[in-house]
Amino acid sequence: MNNAIEQAYERIKPLIRTTECLHSTSLSDASGAEVWLKLENRQLSGSFKLRGVANKLLSLSADERGRRLVAASTGNHGAAFAHVASELGLNGLLFLPKNAAATKLEELGGEVLVPKAALAKLGWTVLARDPQGNTIGLFEPDTGAGA
Repeated sequence: MNNAIEQAYERIKPLIRTTECLHSTSLSDASGAEVWLKLENRQLSGSFKLRGVANKLLSLSADERGRRLVAASTGNHGAAFAHVASELGLNGLLFLPKNAAATKLEELGGEVLVPKAALAKLGWTVLARDPQGNTIGLFEPDTGAGA
């Protein structure tokens, strides 16, 4: 097994749930192959994204963790970021589009910045760059190893 994946698992173990795999007879029959479902929707944030975000945040140096951390997402990545930052007591800022649902804002908690529609059109990557913080991206190696 990949050493980065093994290291990620050891890092994130205290923050994640071990989720079960269930055999799906109906999908197996329909596909002609054995199909197993990994129930990552049972993670604390509702998806596997918790694993990648936790690994990324736990991989940061103490100096980096002491800065404001920034992410941009209305989906599972944002929920995972908000959850892990809160669990670790980190200073996180989550950017959302102006039209984010009120229920989503309530679920995320913490400090959420909703940019004006004109700024949102520039793209979240631009908005998430903070000279005092880090941009947490879905496709970074540490995020991927944790997932």
